This record gives sequence, C-alpha cells and structure tokens, in this order.
Amino acid sequence: MAGIKESKEFVIFAALLLDAGFEAFADGRFDPLQEFALFIPAIISAPSGIAGIAEIPAEAADYDEAEMIELQEAFDDNFNIPQQDVEEFAQDTFGVFITGQTSLSVLGWAQKWILSRRITKKS
Repeated sequence: MAGIKESKEFVIFAALLLDAGFEAFADGRFDPLQEFALFIPAIISAPSGIAGIAEIPAEAADYDEAEMIELQEAFDDNFNIPQQDVEEFAQDTFGVFITGQTSLSVLGWAQKWILSRRITKKS
C-alpha cells in the first residue's frame, strides 16, 4: 500500500488554490494587489503539494474507501463551496485525476458554480 501522503498534500494545495481563485473572482474582477492575500495559504502549501506529485499515480492505484473519504475531507476542509456541490466536485475531480479521462467535467462544474454567482467580466 502506497498511502496517500502526497495525494493529500496535493489535494490540499489544489483546494486552497481553487478556493482563492474563486474567492478572488467572486465579484467578477481581479485586482492582484487586493486579492494577493487570498492566495497566501496556497502559496505556502505549494512546495509540499507539488514536491511529490510524481508519486500520486502509484498512491491512486491503491486508494481504498477510507483513503478516498480522507482525501475528500481534506478537500472539503480547504475549499469553501456549498456542501451540496462538494461531493459532485470531488467526484468529478477524482474521476479526472485517477482515470486520466480527457473530458474535464470539473470545468463544467466550475462553469455552473460561476454562473450561479453571476460573475461577469470587468467592464
């Protein structure tokens, strides 16, 4: 069993980065000077989140149900989206990540999330 250490660190980094990105664009605009602070947690977790990325496929090959739940909980704890969307997003994300499928349903979820908040381009 390969464990999930690297997977979990990557999931946390990805969740923090996504959370910061969605929060930064929540008003439809992005101002790097004002929004930078939102990305600090992701920046801090980046070295550990990316360092072992090559080991993740081996870990993913042996995920059991408890490990999947632990990864989902790590994601849930670091990505502040409505609870009803967490499971759908996590399943889509893991589906893309584990199977390597090319149809990125995560993008469809992100589009739905953005549209539900009526984010528009800066005028």
